[in-house]
Amino acid sequence: MQKLLLVFLLFFSQLIFAQKGFLYIKKKGLKKVKTFGEGSAIKFETKNQQVVYGVMALVKKDSVFVNGQWFGTSAIAKIILKEKMFAFPTTTFLWTTAGVAVATAGMTLAEWTSLGKALSYSAGIGYGNFLIQFFPKFKRKKYNIGKKFTLQTFDLHF
Repeated sequence: MQKLLLVFLLFFSQLIFAQKGFLYIKKKGLKKVKTFGEGSAIKFETKNQQVVYGVMALVKKDSVFVNGQWFGTSAIAKIILKEKMFAFPTTTFLWTTAGVAVATAGMTLAEWTSLGKALSYSAGIGYGNFLIQFFPKFKRKKYNIGKKFTLQTFDLHF
């Protein structure tokens, strides 16, 4: 019985040590907007305009360990999610155009609808992905920490 209890305790303690910490971005201190776990890549700018990009190795009480340095959550000014890059996938666009043409021809030949309506339906479905993907107002590029967004750490290390 003692051996079984010892094995159970060792297994349970291993589960406790397997936990990791998290860094949460919260909107107005209530709603979780974004979560970064230990081992995930993060890019942020500190209040003294230092841009840090790396893997978050450790999360403690009120600080994070990135690239061999500790950064306090109070020193982080903004979390950067995306860079301003524009790479239009031409081969995907050409394949989508071919798909729109085939779908329009299929709907027209099957006499489901007229040519104009078939073209508008298939173009909306085919090119809608490009409109959403490259429309800049739908995607957030950074979180400015301060009035609207706050940082919270969740440490599970014992």
